[in-house]
Amino acid sequence: MPFLASRLILLSALFASGAAGLIFEQLWFRLAGLSFGNTIWASTAVLAAFMAGLALGNALASWGRLSLKRPLLWYAGVEIAIGLTGLVLLWLLPISGLLLKPLIDVPGARIGIAFVLMLLPSTAMGLTLPLLMRALYSEHRYGSLMGLIYGLNTLGAVLGVLAAEFWLIESIGMQGTGFMAAGLNLLAATLAIWLSRNWPESTETRSRQRIHIGLGARWMLAAALSGAVLLALELVWFRLLLLQIRGTATSFATMLAIVLGGISLGGLLAGLYLGRRPTSTAFASICAGLCALTLVAGYRFLPSAAGSPAWLSSLVLMAGTAIASGALFTALANRYAQSLAEPSRATGRILVANTSGAMLGAVLGGLLLLPTIGVETSLLILLIGYIACMLLALPNFKTPALAGSAAAAVILLLIFPLGWMQTQLKLSSQPWQQLDNSRLIEQREGLNETLQLLQRDLHGKPLAHRLVTNGESMSGTERDSRRYMKLFAWLPMALQPDIEDVLLISYGLGSTAEALLANPQIGRLHIVDISPEILTLSRLTRSQAAEPLDDPRVTISIEDGRHILLSEARQYDLITGEPPPPRLAGIVNLYTQDYFALMRERLSPGGLASYWLPVDQLTLASSHAILASFCAEFSDCSRWAGSNYNWILLGSRDGLKPVSAETLQRLWHTQGLRSQLGALGFEDPAQLGATFLADAQQISAWIGNAQPLTDNWPKRLAESGPDKATIKNYAQWLDNNAATQRFEQSKWLGEIWPTALRAHSLKYYALQPILNNEVRAELNDRLRIIDGVLQSTALRIPVFWLLDSGIREQNIIDERLQETGYRSEYAWHLGVRALAERQYGLAGQMFTDYLAEAPGRALPLAVYSLCRNGQIDDAKALTQQHPDIRIGLSCW
Repeated sequence: MPFLASRLILLSALFASGAAGLIFEQLWFRLAGLSFGNTIWASTAVLAAFMAGLALGNALASWGRLSLKRPLLWYAGVEIAIGLTGLVLLWLLPISGLLLKPLIDVPGARIGIAFVLMLLPSTAMGLTLPLLMRALYSEHRYGSLMGLIYGLNTLGAVLGVLAAEFWLIESIGMQGTGFMAAGLNLLAATLAIWLSRNWPESTETRSRQRIHIGLGARWMLAAALSGAVLLALELVWFRLLLLQIRGTATSFATMLAIVLGGISLGGLLAGLYLGRRPTSTAFASICAGLCALTLVAGYRFLPSAAGSPAWLSSLVLMAGTAIASGALFTALANRYAQSLAEPSRATGRILVANTSGAMLGAVLGGLLLLPTIGVETSLLILLIGYIACMLLALPNFKTPALAGSAAAAVILLLIFPLGWMQTQLKLSSQPWQQLDNSRLIEQREGLNETLQLLQRDLHGKPLAHRLVTNGESMSGTERDSRRYMKLFAWLPMALQPDIEDVLLISYGLGSTAEALLANPQIGRLHIVDISPEILTLSRLTRSQAAEPLDDPRVTISIEDGRHILLSEARQYDLITGEPPPPRLAGIVNLYTQDYFALMRERLSPGGLASYWLPVDQLTLASSHAILASFCAEFSDCSRWAGSNYNWILLGSRDGLKPVSAETLQRLWHTQGLRSQLGALGFEDPAQLGATFLADAQQISAWIGNAQPLTDNWPKRLAESGPDKATIKNYAQWLDNNAATQRFEQSKWLGEIWPTALRAHSLKYYALQPILNNEVRAELNDRLRIIDGVLQSTALRIPVFWLLDSGIREQNIIDERLQETGYRSEYAWHLGVRALAERQYGLAGQMFTDYLAEAPGRALPLAVYSLCRNGQIDDAKALTQQHPDIRIGLSCW
């Protein structure tokens, strides 16, 4: 075979190996999250273990006593080992959490197990590039060859990242993707074995050369520092970009592909340059300077306009530094090879330094820099790291070189855009502030995320809060949010009278915890959340109300919820939670059938599970897959309306027993619970029944033969949202007439729901569009609905909500009245209160007072109230004073 053709084939094998390596890495990281959790500690441990394995493999390849005369055969054996151990790890990782049970209280056990599991395949991966370098190396142009091999291997990694995320996992599942990766390893091994038949033996002999302290050590140190800086920088970059980019698995894959693509391009370009100037002495220092310059430029020119494409932000921020970093490593390897008597052994040694540095960078970036000094200061520290690399890589330390480098360093530090982070933070929260006219009151850069707490005020008093995490709205205390979050607790507590021990996974801003702890029957509440900062910020949302976290019945675990279910043996009467939006990276692990099976195993006999199903964030197929998963584990699964499209899944371990009216109504006899229930639209116990949407049989008819969402098929949960047709489909389930029919037709509900409350519950379906926040009519049209509520029920909350008021608003008005006395600006909420209490005369007076504030809003209600109070002439006179304002109802 021609010389050139054989080398092209071998380089193709290296390309395939790079793709397989990154496919395996993605799969391992996904599966490790199932057992070790998605905390920053667990993910950092897995990443550090992976880099440690690479470093060990590089060290073995550079071992001076090792002589490999047939490096291609060794390379083939390593590729086979990667494929086999990679597949074993795919099987072992999901069950490795079981190994933690006996070691749950042993410090560092999780990190130790992760390290051991990742060590063998990653060590084999660390051997591949040095072995091929030995096979291809000739006495000249080390840097050119290094750039080519390094660049092609990394380019294969880019293909692996994109193929796995955008095609393979969705098409053939996690296990199938693993076999595809192993197939690429086998292909690389087969090509190497085939080529080895006619490949010349290596003339290298056993070396007695030791790594000496001197010039070579300088390049090693620079390689280690650059590896640490780049790995830490990736973590900082990703955290920064999440302020602009939705944190889905695809987003992370795209960002990683951009970094790897830049590294690949940098390596290839550096190889071309060194092919022409193999003895260049200043190239490495120039590359390090470019790393520093592009770091500053990428941060400064990161788009700050709302709506910038995600790919554009990623490219601007990361691509330049990634390209320069790829070139820097190649240049450092070339300089180090020039310092050795046996340049062929340089590859493994310089890679040891670089991957060891990367391991350190993963720990420093994830566990030290981000949580302690934040994104911007971390970037500044890492900039200094690249400046240090520039100095280490100087061809000499004479005065002109040092003076020039010092001047460049000063300029870089001076042009670093301190304060730019505040612009990015403002940009990330701006859409949410504009949505409800809220303001930022606190922000934190925590261990796992960047958090911002927003507050909406009414007359200078806090009315509602929103927690924004990495630019994503995670939790809130608006009445719609509190209604469905508290239903996670109220619904199971109403149907199961023996709930005492509860597990709450994901705390949010504490609405579910409030509902649970208002019940004195709850003896223990175990709160699990991944973020200590979320728990801290949640305290700022309660000025006078009791803090759930301080309740003596509460125990807190800062941990991944799935890991708690997997590693603990305790059983609970109720498992519920406020998980993040399901389309975000890693959250799919909290919606699979495997996860629901863990929930069921941790339920005590007769225990219940309630769960969030936000269908307005999901495609129809995604909703079907989640429902199929939940119902596969809970045969009596049912679906209930929380608020609008925030639905609630309910299931039991052994089946619910019939509930008497007295049992269900007991919640309303508890003072703390009664006030919470009434404030959020449950003034009558029978209203709870009107939230029923479907039982297991009705759900099954809807989802048909939908395949369940499982750990092996995570892409059944699409990252895209629903289209208009899907929203219409969901809306049909909220139609009160159709829901009434399903209530009447459900045999399951007929068995468990109190017979004495059935008629009342059916009657309240007519009010569900109001309580579900589905009424979008203009004020004059709402008046007809309000009139119907006032004349046919004794309820207050529907009137409040139709007129943009509520119990919290009323409490604030009472506080302001005590502080300032009566003002016309309070008249709207006072008028709504009077109307809800059927005090029509007072309501007419209040709305008349409010005419000066907002005549178009107040006049229809003033006229209506006066009409209901029999003040027909006064009502007619008001309309004549404002002839330009349309009145929907009149009494003359």
